[in-house]
Amino acid sequence: MPENPGSQQFQDAVAIVRKLKVAPDYAEMLKLYAHFKQVTVGDLPAGADKPAFYNMTERRKFEAREPIRGMSAKDAEKIYIKFVDELIEKYGLEPEAQEEYEAKKKAAQAGEV
Repeated sequence: MPENPGSQQFQDAVAIVRKLKVAPDYAEMLKLYAHFKQVTVGDLPAGADKPAFYNMTERRKFEAREPIRGMSAKDAEKIYIKFVDELIEKYGLEPEAQEEYEAKKKAAQAGEV
């Protein structure tokens, strides 16, 4: 199945989250990961086994994605974008990214008529 790149607003959120002043904590990163994968790849495969306890990174990723199985890509995208906005409020952006973010946010809001 080909990957879905998501909307332009989603792609902008993916790019801007890398420009936070402070890296999100592990739980926040897992939430971003789960919703990103739901948008771009879709659901976990049916019948997918939870990774073994000794493979903690993959297990945590699985556990983050499992509860949103069945969520539409559109809903996952909205949650991802909103969460990135919350992270920007919490951590702030690198100075050069702040203007870019505000311009794109204004353009996106203007498009929602």
